[in-house]
Amino acid sequence: MKTIDVVKYIPFDKSHCIRMAMLDLFRLKKSVSPKLYGHKISADLIALNIGVNDWLNDKHSIFVGESGTLYRFFQFAIWKYNLDKSLCCRGTLLNREITKDKNIVNLSQEELLKLDNGTSQWASAAALFGDIHRVDDPPNKLALTYDVLDGWTENWKPVMDETIYNQAIYFYNVMGGIEMYWKPSQSEDFCFAYAFNKITKEEGLKRWPALQSHESNRIVEMEKNLDCMMNGRPIISKDHRIVQALVMLAKVKNRPIQVTYPTCVLKSWPLFWSFMDNF
Repeated sequence: MKTIDVVKYIPFDKSHCIRMAMLDLFRLKKSVSPKLYGHKISADLIALNIGVNDWLNDKHSIFVGESGTLYRFFQFAIWKYNLDKSLCCRGTLLNREITKDKNIVNLSQEELLKLDNGTSQWASAAALFGDIHRVDDPPNKLALTYDVLDGWTENWKPVMDETIYNQAIYFYNVMGGIEMYWKPSQSEDFCFAYAFNKITKEEGLKRWPALQSHESNRIVEMEKNLDCMMNGRPIISKDHRIVQALVMLAKVKNRPIQVTYPTCVLKSWPLFWSFMDNF
């Protein structure tokens, strides 16, 4: 295996960028587009650029692509400010079960954290749009929202996706025969952790019940697609995290793998296949 610069393949942190962009939009009436361009832009960040510009141009339909985060953030703003706007969705987001009750804008962040299998996106939206309350011991993405609120400046810059970087470094070292320490720290680690025997599905469900309502029910789909990979059947998932995890596992195990929807990885990691070409 050749030595590579892993960092150059790692995308911008879309969770950080989306939150910063929301503050740009609602505080400055400004597009984030000039900051987000090039090969580190995931499909969700492309959707962010389009959605923000739709909003600035006062369009009735706001594009959110396949991003549940964008959907909930823009929907919360539409409800909070009583606006006549709709959302334009794509891909797996079209079939995802998401709360449709506009009255949730009156709930506390603690109550919002109970919706949609415990996602923190509604609570994050409330915080971004004016709720100054802070939840004690917040989940990972809500803590990120608070950090963004505390650290936002007009001159902010995109940061590297540390979650994808840490997974990539672990994989890179395992491929080189080095077993390094790594453990899952948030829900976006689940698929990779499950693939590499770092977590059970029971522990994943207990720690992150919202795994049941992402691009797929990741608890169920990881087990099903791992079985497909181990038995030489195609990976049929459209979930980017599942495909990334299983392709890396197959490479470590030196197994052939067929992926039915290879472009789904673009949602979070646009240079994934370029990264994998090194192995």
